[in-house]
Amino acid sequence: MLHLPMEPKEGDSLALEKNTVNSEMASAGIRQILRESLSRIPHARGLNPHMGSKATEDPGVMEAIMEVLKEDGLYYIDSQTSAHSAGMKAARNRGVPAGQNGKFLDAVRKTENIRESFRAAVALAKKEGTAIASGH
Repeated sequence: MLHLPMEPKEGDSLALEKNTVNSEMASAGIRQILRESLSRIPHARGLNPHMGSKATEDPGVMEAIMEVLKEDGLYYIDSQTSAHSAGMKAARNRGVPAGQNGKFLDAVRKTENIRESFRAAVALAKKEGTAIASGH
């Protein structure tokens, strides 16, 4: 899965990667960054945002992302770093298979906390039939 760098709300205070998708970009620039990123990971089958709370809230950004994902038959996983993410709606609008992160495994980067988060994700999967959990 491609973990695509996307603009966070704290963008001014963080060191961002060179090809970070941001909310100021035109659709063509977003598509170019995504295409270049996918070319470096040829076996990627989907995408989720890295950081991205500001960019994922922007419907125009997310529509541009979904255009490429639809064209390439890829899925989208919304990291849920913002309650106002436009990702799932954009995925539905474009017919892109999508899911939402239900649990960050390493929100607290201590071994026992990660184990407990993993156990919670497994319990959710057993209860609901599926679960999506993210970690770094």
